[in-house]
Amino acid sequence: MKLLTFFAFNTSGKFLLDKLRGTFPFKPPVSGRNFKTMENQTPSTPNEALQQKLERLQLMHVAMQPSLRGRWIRLAIRETLTVALYIIFWKHEWVRLSLYVVAPLVLLNLGMLSALTWGLPRKIEKLKAKLEEEKSA
Repeated sequence: MKLLTFFAFNTSGKFLLDKLRGTFPFKPPVSGRNFKTMENQTPSTPNEALQQKLERLQLMHVAMQPSLRGRWIRLAIRETLTVALYIIFWKHEWVRLSLYVVAPLVLLNLGMLSALTWGLPRKIEKLKAKLEEEKSA
């Protein structure tokens, strides 16, 4: 949950995730006597578990959607500069050795950004289809 809250921080300084849920701001209880008993967080049926997972993914997708285009643009600019610098300084030994570190990091970044852009909506659609299938069955 902390990861979702981390990613849901938008540019205006408000927590989008909490805003969507309607739980912002949260005030913790002062003493143990005022503490409400928490409901069981464990889903009782597989359908509830899928529903919770779908809600988490939808919140994550909504929170990440505005920043994805900017991330793709920054990635393109950064990698263009990286390629230009590698071409300019290729004559140095350490530049050639640094390619063994930089290339996997670039591929990892590209993979994660691709998964957020195209993989997350596809996973949400699969979960929706699975939930509809279970509801009709």
